[in-house]
Amino acid sequence: MTKKKPNRIAILLDSTRRYDRDVLRGIIDFSRQKGHWSTYHIPPDYIHGHDTPAIIENIIKWSPDGVITRTFAGWEQFKTLDIPVILSPYKTIIDNEINFYSHDGIIGAMAANYFITLGFENFTFLGNNDYHWSHDRQKAFKREIKSKGFYYKKAPEYIKNKNWYEIPELLAGWLTSQPKPLAMFTACDEFSSLAIRAIEIAGYHCPSQIALLGCDNDVHICELAEPQISSISLNAVGAGFEVAKTMHSLIEGEQVFLKDIITIPDGIITRKSTDIIAVKDIQIQKAVRFIIENAPIKNIRVSDVVAITSLSRRLLEIRFKKRLGLSILNVIKKYRISHFKKLLSDQNFRIKDIYAIMDFSNQESVSRYFKNETGMTPSEYREKFKK
Repeated sequence: MTKKKPNRIAILLDSTRRYDRDVLRGIIDFSRQKGHWSTYHIPPDYIHGHDTPAIIENIIKWSPDGVITRTFAGWEQFKTLDIPVILSPYKTIIDNEINFYSHDGIIGAMAANYFITLGFENFTFLGNNDYHWSHDRQKAFKREIKSKGFYYKKAPEYIKNKNWYEIPELLAGWLTSQPKPLAMFTACDEFSSLAIRAIEIAGYHCPSQIALLGCDNDVHICELAEPQISSISLNAVGAGFEVAKTMHSLIEGEQVFLKDIITIPDGIITRKSTDIIAVKDIQIQKAVRFIIENAPIKNIRVSDVVAITSLSRRLLEIRFKKRLGLSILNVIKKYRISHFKKLLSDQNFRIKDIYAIMDFSNQESVSRYFKNETGMTPSEYREKFKK
């Protein structure tokens, strides 16, 4: 019996970015299941010297069965090969093609509601609307904030006409004119690295005066910053798996409903850049601070939170609902699950040890709640999003 030749897939993604690296990991997960993939990757700049036309020509000579690519100049040549092409759109989504990207409307709304829950009333966004993902995240972020009647002002798009190293100084000057405390959401973590430098230059404290939330959860950026930067995790591994699955089906001639592959972000990774409660209500401040400090390590109850305030349970619940839009119990669960996810991403901890660390007495109940919130059991979450 003749062994089937592996499918030849050209993968032209930017492996310097966290999102693309996670997409590649999802592709690997799928290809391991099938065991029939041979891939072609773009070499780093120091090898190919930016000779993109020659790279494209070489890939065409290689005779791929399919192409997964960023929409860089010249990608259209792959369409002449009459093979499946799946796109990661760079600036704009390409009509009549299969694109894959994150649900930017959900990302923007998620960022806004996260900051609103922390009590902020003043907001800004840093990005570049020349890129569809930045534009759509900003649009949803602004819409959610404006619907609540809060202050919003988008930061100038210095990136369009300035060198990268010039931007922090310019942004620092602009930040001085904005009301504080200020919540800043950036289109991606690369913009967060500019923002954290600008905050430092302007002499402000992060997060007490300016809190910062990025997107992509690129740990190389977020965890080497001071303070460490909170960020939205995009489930790019899941995107990569779906891209690979779709590519396989197209190559095998299976019937596929041709549509864009849009993935839902899997949550916010909270770090010190958003470790702040900006509400003016002293009783809510005390309550939420107690939750933040204790929920990750203790199985606290609503009555414990009420006890550290001077309010009745009913009155504190009313104030929580009015100012944060959540019940006291939901805020506790929010921080418990957020910390649970963070520990699950650390392979040094066994899952049963995490239950003990977080003082979970009923593991089955926690597992059910976690699955309701994420669509996965803790074990499935660890496997899918392990670094």
